[in-house]
Amino acid sequence: MIIAGLMSGTSLDGIDCALAEISGQPPQLSVQLVGFATYPYSTDQRRCLARLCEAETGRVHDINAMNFALGVWLADAALTTLQTAGIGLPELDLIASHGQTIYHAVDSDTEWPATLQIGDPSVIAQRTGVTTVGNFRTADVAAGGQGAPLVSYIDWLLWRSGQETRVVINVGGIANLTYLPAQENPAGVLAYDTGPGNLLIDYFTHRVTGETQNFDEDGQLASQGQVDVSWLHDLLADSYFAVAPPKTTGRERYGQAYGERLWQEATERQLVPVNMLATVTALTAVSIAQSIRSHLPCQPDRVWVGGGGMHNQTLMQRLQAELPGIPVLPATALIQNSDAKEALAFAVLGYETIHGRPGNLPSCTGAAHRAVLGQIAPGNNFADLMARFS
Repeated sequence: MIIAGLMSGTSLDGIDCALAEISGQPPQLSVQLVGFATYPYSTDQRRCLARLCEAETGRVHDINAMNFALGVWLADAALTTLQTAGIGLPELDLIASHGQTIYHAVDSDTEWPATLQIGDPSVIAQRTGVTTVGNFRTADVAAGGQGAPLVSYIDWLLWRSGQETRVVINVGGIANLTYLPAQENPAGVLAYDTGPGNLLIDYFTHRVTGETQNFDEDGQLASQGQVDVSWLHDLLADSYFAVAPPKTTGRERYGQAYGERLWQEATERQLVPVNMLATVTALTAVSIAQSIRSHLPCQPDRVWVGGGGMHNQTLMQRLQAELPGIPVLPATALIQNSDAKEALAFAVLGYETIHGRPGNLPSCTGAAHRAVLGQIAPGNNFADLMARFS
């Protein structure tokens, strides 16, 4: 099957589209990346989506409208990537879309644990004519899980090793990791969100540069500053870091309001801007490293890092310094285009859904049982697609 995986992450950078040719069945899947592109959001698009993620500014009218608008943008990303890859629309069997999470509240003390992604799959299916799977997280939450990280199952399918224990980290807006023990079954796999990834780094970069840059390219700005050890110590006292997995977090905790509070704290401490940025960059690296030391059954033989944070050399150097004796490597050795990793993961999850197979790992999400993920929006090819599996 040829499947388009669509991803819009917590950083709100843009839409990733991965085209994958997938065959076989677990535990032996053949997954080949045949096309990939990123479509950055415009400033207005990014601001609109960011407002929806904040309880103070997320309006029902705007959520309703953006649910459909984002569906159009996602569909157009899939169509453009197909054209660029030289693949005809009739060859595309399925679209699997993560959508955009705008609120994720699944703590055990929440009255109604719930998660909300926009970018309606029916809009994508109608605009492209291709059957679309979306809303992957809700089934896991309904089964008592955190709804994340869902990529952990894909990490196990594609990047496990019988010889070494691995940790695969994705540093997006939020950082998450998957622990892959050196065994050929998924029973011991663990995964969770470690805390902020690029969210705070991006926020401080935006402020430090007078809103001229949205991210710290290669970590150049942070490299010019000095970490304020006292402030970093206080930041690491955040109660989330001590919570045992399974656990997830997002913009609800580490979004704009949190960034504004930290900016005020840093200003009151009279830190110069590059030192602020150096310190929040260190916070991401140290919180990841501490979680590896504190929450995993044993230390890994090797750590692989993907996501946008992989390109931040200051972050990568600090993470390696925090994990002496453990190679910390970019995920480019695992996948031909590491930027495609999450979009590719949702393509695989869509493949599993259309085959009626579970896509979550309860050991990672905390769900009571494994569940088939996603909701299917039929496209013009739906009857033919179903006939292939009858």
